Amino acid sequence: MRSSVCVLGVTLVASCAAEQPTRDPFDAADGEVEHGTTHSHATSHDDTETAAGDSSRDDSGPGASETSEPAPTGTSASESAGVRLDIAVPETTNVSGDDGGCSPSPDQTCGCTAVDILFVIDNSDSMQPYQDGLATAFPAFVQAMITSLPHGTDLHVGITSTSFGDPNAGGAAIGDDTCSYNALDAMALNHYPPPSQPNGQNGGQGRLYEYDGLRYYSMKTDQDPSGLEQWFSGAAVSVGDQGSNWEMMAAGGAWVAHPDNSAFNDGFLRDAGAVLVVFVLTDELDNSPEDVAVYHDLVVSAKASCGGDTCVVTGGLVPDCLPNASTNVLQQFLSSFGDVPTWGPIGTPGDSSHYAGVLANTLAQVIGETCDRIEPEG
Repeated sequence: MRSSVCVLGVTLVASCAAEQPTRDPFDAADGEVEHGTTHSHATSHDDTETAAGDSSRDDSGPGASETSEPAPTGTSASESAGVRLDIAVPETTNVSGDDGGCSPSPDQTCGCTAVDILFVIDNSDSMQPYQDGLATAFPAFVQAMITSLPHGTDLHVGITSTSFGDPNAGGAAIGDDTCSYNALDAMALNHYPPPSQPNGQNGGQGRLYEYDGLRYYSMKTDQDPSGLEQWFSGAAVSVGDQGSNWEMMAAGGAWVAHPDNSAFNDGFLRDAGAVLVVFVLTDELDNSPEDVAVYHDLVVSAKASCGGDTCVVTGGLVPDCLPNASTNVLQQFLSSFGDVPTWGPIGTPGDSSHYAGVLANTLAQVIGETCDRIEPEG
C-alpha cells in the first residue's frame, strides 16, 4: 500500500475538473454530492473461473430471468462513438435530447432497457474495513435503484479488482495525500501484466470477480432483490485485501471491456439501450500506466450503439483530494465521459455511515435520470 490515501469511485471525465471552478465536492449533506450518468445492459452468468480463464457458463443461476438471453458485448470501433484522443474538452456534457440524447416525441420512446453496474474494488492490504462499509450500504442502493428505474429493467451487477501484478512481488507504489504524485510509468509497468497473460487472480486484470459460482448477478427490477443483495454483500467482502499494492483502478475498470477478457466476461456488458455504471472503491492513488485515452476508448467501444459517452455513469468513494486532482489518472478516467462523477469521501476505517447516502441518495437517482434520456434497444 502506498503512503497516499485512496478512493472508491466511478469513471468520469478528467476535463470536468479542469473546466469547472475548484470546489469541495464533499460539502453536500447526506451523500448528495456531484454526479455523472451511464448506460449498459447484460445477462446472468454462473461461470466458474479457473486460472486458465475458462469461459464456460450456465445461464440458470440466481437472479437470472428465465426469459433473458445474453446480449453480446459491443465491439464497434471507438471512432463511431465519437471517441476523442484529446479529452481536455468533453464532446458530450449530458444526455439531454438537445445534446444528442433521446428526445421523447410521438415517434420516439425514450428509456433504457438495462443497466450494467461495475464496481471496481481496491483489494490491497488496507481495504477490508471499506469493503465492509460498501457491503452494508449496498441494499439501500438496490432499493433506491428499483424505485428510480422503469419496472422490469434488466440489471447486471459485477465486481473487478485493482490488482494486476503479483501480490507477493514486494514494494509499494509511490503517492502523497494531495493526489498529485504517482509512480513512474516504467515502475508501474513491472506490475502490469496484460490480460493476454492471465495470472490466475480471481477478479484480476479486468476479469470479473467470481463469487458463489457467479461472475455477475442478473435480475430485473420487478423481481425480489434479496438474492442480489446477499450475493453482492458477500462478494464485496470476499474480494479481500491480498491483491497487489500497485493499485490500478482505471485499468481494472477499462480492461473489463477489452477483447482479451471478452470470453471470460461474456454477457456482462450490453450496448444498445443499456446504461453502464463504473464505481470505484479505493483508498490509494491510481498507478495505471497507460494514457487515460486508452482506458476511456476501451469503455466507449463497448457502448458504440448506445451512444458512447452519454451512456456511461461514473463515481466513487475516494480520498478527499481526488475530485480536484486533475493530474491523477483515476480522476481523469472517471471524468472523461462528459458528466461530473458522483464523488464521495472514502473516509477512515470504520467511518462508512455516509456510503448509503452517496449510493442511494445520489448515484441511484443519476442512474434513473440517465436511463430516462437514452434510446431503448431496438
